[in-house]
Amino acid sequence: SLYASVANFGHDSPDPRWLLENVKQATRKQVSRNAQYLLSREGGGAITDYFPGLELWMFLGLFDSLGREKLYQIASIFAEDPYAYRKGWPDVTMWNGKAVRFLEAKAPGDATRKSQWIIIRRFVKPLSLDFALVDVQPLSVGEPYPAPEVIHVGLQGQVLERADEIGRA
Repeated sequence: SLYASVANFGHDSPDPRWLLENVKQATRKQVSRNAQYLLSREGGGAITDYFPGLELWMFLGLFDSLGREKLYQIASIFAEDPYAYRKGWPDVTMWNGKAVRFLEAKAPGDATRKSQWIIIRRFVKPLSLDFALVDVQPLSVGEPYPAPEVIHVGLQGQVLERADEIGRA
């Protein structure tokens, strides 16, 4: 919704301050009701045109995993410049219970872009988010599928931790 307030998906968008106040006070029931509305054609349905594959369980899972306070902290920074921050947001957000990890996948020859470093500086470090760069390598035909290399990085690009399998990272 914060991004929609800038992108304006063909309808009036609420004031970001009002949205942030609602995030700060949200209950699981409210998140469920609002997500159902956003995902419906009644709610404009435009969110799924721009973000296909979004489902209710994703909204609820992140709310349960991150909690209201961490979501509010993320949303407060995001509200400063939703379009710019969306541009550099990590490729994958995954969660299991209370653990949430943000992954940026890098294919051979792909470099970390300025917008992605901004995300690391503005969100990852100040909010202590679990973030990793994942080095994706091509396979030859018939080659067994190896575990991806996961690299946790610091603000200056220094390697903080390496793991040979995602489960250990």
